[in-house]
Amino acid sequence: MNGILILGRTITAHGRAYVRKSLQAHREIVHGGGIRFETGVGAGYAGRTPKCSLVRYLAIKSHPTAADWSEHDFYSTADSTLTSLHDSIEVQSDKLGGEFDIELSMGVLTVTLGNGLGSYVVNTQTPNRQLWLSSPKSGPARYYWDFRERQWRSSRDDSYLREKLNGELTELCGISIPLQEEGDDS
Repeated sequence: MNGILILGRTITAHGRAYVRKSLQAHREIVHGGGIRFETGVGAGYAGRTPKCSLVRYLAIKSHPTAADWSEHDFYSTADSTLTSLHDSIEVQSDKLGGEFDIELSMGVLTVTLGNGLGSYVVNTQTPNRQLWLSSPKSGPARYYWDFRERQWRSSRDDSYLREKLNGELTELCGISIPLQEEGDDS
């Protein structure tokens, strides 16, 4: 029997509590598979079926918790992203002059723009399975991996990390970075 599927917590909708059952069921919802749902809390709700559109919306808007993603997979994806960002920005460093500096070390990417423009810091947050961005223009932001879009998405404003960096770096210092990682076909 499949269940509801926002992993890590019980969701409440229209006064009813729904219990998620498995990561596989979550994936089936996210990728459009048809699933039977069951409610789980309270005798008065047993056997009722929630509205699929509401559950589908909640499942898609949510993202797997830190427990759903292995540390190895997180590191692999985060390191690939940070390395790609580093390489994309470093290639254009001649446009930024002498005060510009970029460094990638131990899961932390630091981009110092110089000329009083400030610094960007992108670092890994392993327990949360997130990348955190500190921007001199827009402030702090936390990014989780969007499994559907295969990109880092902001938990605050739903922007994507590469798009945010590209827009701000273009505005501040005239450089642009590819919106997709090298070799990414999505």
